[in-house]
Amino acid sequence: MPTDAVAGPLPATLTTLASSAAAAFDAAGNSDWAASSTALQAAKTAWDTYRAGPVSARLATQLNDALAALEETIGAEDSLEARQAAVDLGRAVLDFHLRHRPTADVDRNRFEQWARQVLVDAENDDLGGVRGDSTLLDVTLDRFAHTLSAANAAAVEAQLAALATAAKAGNLSAATAAAEALLNTLGGM
Repeated sequence: MPTDAVAGPLPATLTTLASSAAAAFDAAGNSDWAASSTALQAAKTAWDTYRAGPVSARLATQLNDALAALEETIGAEDSLEARQAAVDLGRAVLDFHLRHRPTADVDRNRFEQWARQVLVDAENDDLGGVRGDSTLLDVTLDRFAHTLSAANAAAVEAQLAALATAAKAGNLSAATAAAEALLNTLGGM
């Protein structure tokens, strides 16, 4: 836990920020701009409430920038860029979660963000990005694997191996499928 950790449950506003980032990612992937805008508005409202209390200026800047980018890309109806902005927002929110949650739990959510990043990079034909994402997923899994059941750990490791194989072969379709499988597995835990 960080030195500025606080006791008590995760504030509902931070839960809303995280779920709104995920909802915006999914909605932008379907070019559902109404749902994307709804998710953005929920995130902005939650952020306005949360930042009324004490927050790190650096982390606040990062989150403000992520929200602004998401708003801009949703307004432009740019699916790929909106999905990237939603991933960036999701990562920024997790920095605030660290004060309230065990690091391994936050790292599991970071893992989900990296799996979403694979989808964005594959859609952008960024093989180097997918290869880097694959490596970061592998490293991040080491931080929270001990919290998974044996069956869930085996499933995640198999999907990570499939992603690494696809990335090495330059097969972006297979990399996308492996990342989607990872997100489905994590969502089912």
